[in-house]
Amino acid sequence: MRPDDHCCHNCGAGIGLLGPRPLEGSPVPKLRSVLVAITLALLAPLFVVTGAAAQDESTPIERIDLPTASSGEQVTGELRQNKVDPFTLVAVTWQGSLRALDAEVRVDGEDGWSDWQQLTLSEEAEGEARGGSEPLWVGEATGFEVRLRGTGAASDVQVSLIRSETRSTDTQQRPQVQRRSAANGAAQPVITTRAQWGADERLITPDCVAPNIASTLKAGVVHHTAGSNNYTAAQAAAQLRGIYAYHVRDRGWCDIGYNFLVDKYGKIYEGRHGGIDKPIVGAHAGGWNTATVGVSIMMNSDTMKPTDVSLEAMVSVFAWKFSLHGIDPMGKTTLNGRTINTIEPHKALTATDCPGVNLSPKLDWIRQRTAQLMGTGEEPDRSPISDRWAAEGGANGPWGAMVGGIKETADGGSWADFANVTAYASPTGEIAVVQGRIRDRWKELGGATSGLGLPRSNETAGPHGSRVTTFEHGRMIWTLPTDAQPIYGWFNSNYDRLSNAVGVPTSGEYLRQGRIVQDFTRGRFYLNNGSLHAVYGTIWDRYNAMGADESALGLPVSSEETGPAGSRQTRFANGRMVWRIDTGAQPVLGWFGANYEGLSTALGVPTSGEYLRQGRIVQDFENGRIYLNGNLAAVYGRIWDQYAAMGADQSWLGLPLGSEEAGPNGSRQVRFEHGTLRWTLSGGVTILVS
Repeated sequence: MRPDDHCCHNCGAGIGLLGPRPLEGSPVPKLRSVLVAITLALLAPLFVVTGAAAQDESTPIERIDLPTASSGEQVTGELRQNKVDPFTLVAVTWQGSLRALDAEVRVDGEDGWSDWQQLTLSEEAEGEARGGSEPLWVGEATGFEVRLRGTGAASDVQVSLIRSETRSTDTQQRPQVQRRSAANGAAQPVITTRAQWGADERLITPDCVAPNIASTLKAGVVHHTAGSNNYTAAQAAAQLRGIYAYHVRDRGWCDIGYNFLVDKYGKIYEGRHGGIDKPIVGAHAGGWNTATVGVSIMMNSDTMKPTDVSLEAMVSVFAWKFSLHGIDPMGKTTLNGRTINTIEPHKALTATDCPGVNLSPKLDWIRQRTAQLMGTGEEPDRSPISDRWAAEGGANGPWGAMVGGIKETADGGSWADFANVTAYASPTGEIAVVQGRIRDRWKELGGATSGLGLPRSNETAGPHGSRVTTFEHGRMIWTLPTDAQPIYGWFNSNYDRLSNAVGVPTSGEYLRQGRIVQDFTRGRFYLNNGSLHAVYGTIWDRYNAMGADESALGLPVSSEETGPAGSRQTRFANGRMVWRIDTGAQPVLGWFGANYEGLSTALGVPTSGEYLRQGRIVQDFENGRIYLNGNLAAVYGRIWDQYAAMGADQSWLGLPLGSEEAGPNGSRQVRFEHGTLRWTLSGGVTILVS
């Protein structure tokens, strides 16, 4: 490797700007200390940090020796430690050189021991003190197991446990880099500065305080970090701080290697210091760092496809940098005596697999898309969407970069995806925007190809404090406790009239008991052969407490309807639930339910469910009681009033033997174990002893 390929070719154990570096732990000569102080003072103006204040704490790294055995050129080792200080990234380093590495790690994290994950050999060097793997983000972990097999010469093998925690500022800060456009080319995308992502500038070695700036830029190099795909947007900056600390403190580099990094959510980060608009010499492609810009997506392309937004963000960096230097992204250039494409994958330049199996096939698209952005600037062909996007601030505005261009719709409208929103333009030019958690959920369901289709409204206030976006074939409703839930078809068509009663959805559609159903905060919709049956309110509360459709009532066969005596009721396969404000919701099941229709006028509404009394199954109503013991005995009206006044089934009359029946001379009567109660219009109720 040529020394002029790196801004810090003498970091680590080599010869630096100020002479030989002493071994770790040895005293620094006084003259060297004075020279360092003078040098830093002279170079201080180069380190004016804009935006958020630079962080004043480093990222701690614990180094644990990994015992190894050597046989010829084969190096093997294995180590497990069940309890260590918490860490978030793991890597392996060594003294010497390995041409090949087969290393795996698993960690004890929040969900227990993980599966084995590959540690990828880092091919880069920058006068480095130690070789190493790429660092792997693992989240919070307190134990690890590593197994290693390498080819080459390696000693003093260590496991690096890097603790890089998330900070509140990671999600609070919005990138505010000044936009700089190149004449007749692409404008600068939004870039999160080193200060904003929390780079500890004290880590940069004195040898490298003054950045190494090439005379020009001639090519771009596509990378992946070969780390984890499993991180949140809030963890991206923490991962980046960990990579930075590892590159400098454990590999012996003077700064992070890449010029720019992009997370899977499409956010762009400034990498190596010195000025984002300058041709800074990084440490990303050994022997090819001068006059190239290295952009790396924070992912492992061997195990996952790059996201659309990350690809679009990478392209926006190339388009802007190439516009500044007049580079044709579809052209060729000469570097190191070779003719290469102006945008190359890392593996086309050095012996590596980077940028992995899923990113490498995207190179033609990356070149073409870069050319497109350079030819049209930020805006695509004029349309209502592009006009609105420009008014919102283009790629630097809240919508972010466009992903994939504008597409036409069958109704004569158009739609487009952006980093942070999806926009639909009607044939008459009205714009509907879906964003936030509603958009995330819509994307999870399939986005434009989902059952909802494309958005048809902006987000608005909905029932019960919710937020709502309407779509072609339904709507999405969000509240903090319920998350974003879709409503389609029949359910959507009936939701407006029922929303006050059923509340907001707590699920999407699913299959239950052979029915399509959907849950709400105060009820459930059932769909059977085109018929909608909605159970909600107090009736739902009682039905649900009984086990809902798994209860004795079974599935609903009606929505709520008018019941007897000013009540509301819902009918079910095996009965009904009857509600009135003074009696609450009460089920009427089985024999009682089968006979209630004909007796409801006389009995009134139920005041209890079924219960056991005097060896009989009974149920109370406002004007009577039903007894079941092989046959149904219903006592109601004036006869019930007299029976109840006597103590009912605890009186000397005992239990009823049947329901009310015709008596002599036009009377009505109920026979009991020890007597009869007979009613006539003229005489009222008469007590007859058996």
